[in-house]
Amino acid sequence: MLKTAVILMMAAMMFTPAPVILPGDPFNWDPASCPSSPMRALIIPVGTTYAGSLEVYEPDGESVTVLANKITVDAIPITTKDPADPLGLAVTHTFNWGWSPETADIGVHYINIEVSDPLGASDARTIVLLVKVNQPPVITGCR
Repeated sequence: MLKTAVILMMAAMMFTPAPVILPGDPFNWDPASCPSSPMRALIIPVGTTYAGSLEVYEPDGESVTVLANKITVDAIPITTKDPADPLGLAVTHTFNWGWSPETADIGVHYINIEVSDPLGASDARTIVLLVKVNQPPVITGCR
């Protein structure tokens, strides 16, 4: 008998430094391309290193594997038990991640993140990143 598990990837991700968040969905995200709701588009200047954490809730307490394109995700998470779980099985795995876009990365990137447990239950999320050249400020007047 196959065991069914559900992995919920938390929608909140932490970023350091905080990126600019574009309002709405400027890139016409297609909901058919990702089974989970998208996060808003983030603007990241070239040459900036972004780091953050990804939280994955696993109700059965199993280990999880994270697959992601573009970003580097630590293989070993920090795992904490859910004190509210009456069976004492549920855990949250927190993975650190990072990315340093270069000039060749200028443009729109869809960062696909998939998590799965040893029995094949999985969840996925897509982050939209706009990598751009940092523009200098312009003095527009002097009185």
